[in-house]
Amino acid sequence: GVQVKVEVDIKPGNTVERHTTVLRTADIKAAEAAAVAAEAAATEVVGTGAQSEPPKVEEPKEEPKVEETAKVSQPEPKEEPKAEPKEEVIWPLDPNQYEEEEERGGFFGTLGKILLVVIGLVIALEIAALAILYFAPDTSIGDTVRNVQDQVMELVDTVKDKLDKEETDPNASQNDPALTPGDETDGETVGEADVVADPKPMADKAKLIQTQMDRNKNIKSVKANSALGYKNGVDYGLDDLNKSQPIANNIWYTDEKGTPVYYDQEVVGALIAFNSQWIDYVNDGDKAVLKLTKEGSDAYNNAVGFSKAGKVKEEFTSVEIGEIRQGEQGFYLWVGEKIQLTENGTTSTAEYQWVYCMEPVGKEMKITDYINVKNK
Repeated sequence: GVQVKVEVDIKPGNTVERHTTVLRTADIKAAEAAAVAAEAAATEVVGTGAQSEPPKVEEPKEEPKVEETAKVSQPEPKEEPKAEPKEEVIWPLDPNQYEEEEERGGFFGTLGKILLVVIGLVIALEIAALAILYFAPDTSIGDTVRNVQDQVMELVDTVKDKLDKEETDPNASQNDPALTPGDETDGETVGEADVVADPKPMADKAKLIQTQMDRNKNIKSVKANSALGYKNGVDYGLDDLNKSQPIANNIWYTDEKGTPVYYDQEVVGALIAFNSQWIDYVNDGDKAVLKLTKEGSDAYNNAVGFSKAGKVKEEFTSVEIGEIRQGEQGFYLWVGEKIQLTENGTTSTAEYQWVYCMEPVGKEMKITDYINVKNK
């Protein structure tokens, strides 16, 4: 048999040395016998007192030791760097939101697609509207398209005016020209001194019309129409009208209460009152309408000379109000009208396009003439 003896030394640097010794069983037994004989001889010498050398015991020949030294290098453990305390980050939104959006293609990518779709729809609707206005301008659907366009333009003008006022006067939003003395806002009464006159005409024609609707009694519909206005190169048959310009200073005067009176409001108000009272004149013979005209003017003479008053029935279906301009002799207002006429049991509808001519007389706006511009 064979016995194997293994010795392991761990040296600095974590280096391991291993020593392996292989011994045969016969050598082990011989070594044990020699040890026993040596012990017996020593006992005998002690007993006799004689000194003699112990018998020589032939040492067994040992098989050459097979030593195997293996050095295994193990990497030194790296010291973990100490984690520095992280600063707390306050997110305005959940950070996971962005990851989710990225997985879905991104928030801005989705928003961009939606905007492209909306822009495409707007373009398609505008093309359809232009086609309707070109091929069927005088139909009910054409009127609807014009009304929608007018409302959009009025909204854009309103926003633009508001932005312009805020740029020139940061407190403009607090000084609303629509508020008149005695009006209340946020529980406070607006006094006469708080009203600030605005020299610019009202860009929002719908709001302008609403300021004068208390003068209406007989007109079913009064609305704005931005398509009605001055055309360059057209001869309107009146030199002052041809040379007219948009109103530059809209302030006419200030009344006894300190309230500013504006040209554009008085022009629109005079037109609404005239057309409303015209129905009373034609249907019932009420001549109050004559007071809205300048005595001796063409408008006055036409009203006085109207021979069908009391003989026919008229109904104002709609009045459309367009551009207002100013000349040296007065003001000019582009108007579209639809009147339903019943005569001898027959009902028909007539459409007109006029330029109403007006002049300030004292502190009242009077109608002096109306020029047919339907074919101009």
